[in-house]
Amino acid sequence: MTLLRRSPTREMVTLRDSLDRFFDERFFTPMFGVENMNESIPLDIIEEGNDLKVKASMPGIQPQNLHVEVVDDRLHIWGEAKVDKDHKEEAYHLREHRYGRVERMVTLPYPVNSDKAKAEFKDGMLNLTLPKSTETPRKEIKIIS
Repeated sequence: MTLLRRSPTREMVTLRDSLDRFFDERFFTPMFGVENMNESIPLDIIEEGNDLKVKASMPGIQPQNLHVEVVDDRLHIWGEAKVDKDHKEEAYHLREHRYGRVERMVTLPYPVNSDKAKAEFKDGMLNLTLPKSTETPRKEIKIIS
């Protein structure tokens, strides 16, 4: 019979590995029949002159179920893809399309003028043009010594 010494370090590594596996992205992959997956929206944010151009991929979401909000320097995009009720649940052999609410909130590199913002939605792509705010949020503070 072999005796093993207790090693708290080895136990911590094992716990860490277990937590890493638990939170691994592959753990949260959709399974057959899963409908309400809350996924993040892939974004591209590009600076062009005095505008920020935002491209968001929103496949399967209808324009009437899509919302965009800008508060200060935060951009909030959310929408909902409705479940296709044309088929019975038992008729599926494979179901990978995602349904439910998707959402993304991101801090912009600077404040924008949301009154002059433009949005276009075509072929599952949301294109935003957000002009830079003319107000300068920067203010010098005098140091008294």
